Order: sequence, then C-alpha cells, then structure tokens
Amino acid sequence: MLHDTPIDGAARATVVDVQYHGHDALVSISLDHPAQERLIARVPGEQELIPGQSVWVRVAGRGRAWPTEGGP
Repeated sequence: MLHDTPIDGAARATVVDVQYHGHDALVSISLDHPAQERLIARVPGEQELIPGQSVWVRVAGRGRAWPTEGGP
C-alpha cells in the first residue's frame, strides 16, 4: 500500500515512475535509506502519483519478491 502521508509501520520512499493501466497503475519507487532498493507497487488507477513525490509504503497481506539480476 502506498500512502501520501506518514503512517506508522511504513517506510518512506520516492516515486520514480508511474505507468497507468486504467483501473490500476504500476508505481516504481525507491526506498529512502542508504541502499535505496527499488520496488514496484500496484495501486488503484485513481491514486494520483508523480515522479519525485514522497510516499510511505507498507505491505498488507501477502507480497511477492523476485531477485534482481546478478543477485545472490
């Protein structure tokens, strides 16, 4: 889940890119800590986000993760 205001238990991130697909959107974000991991979140299409915007991310329920190329 992406929130546009701080929320308990959420990590701060910056929006890198948004790809709207009608009813939903894929949002590329970079976590705001030294490693700056990149994540992709699926959000409702009506949630307006722009590159450079600060957001707070939290996983609700199950999440999926894949290794990056060249990772361990």
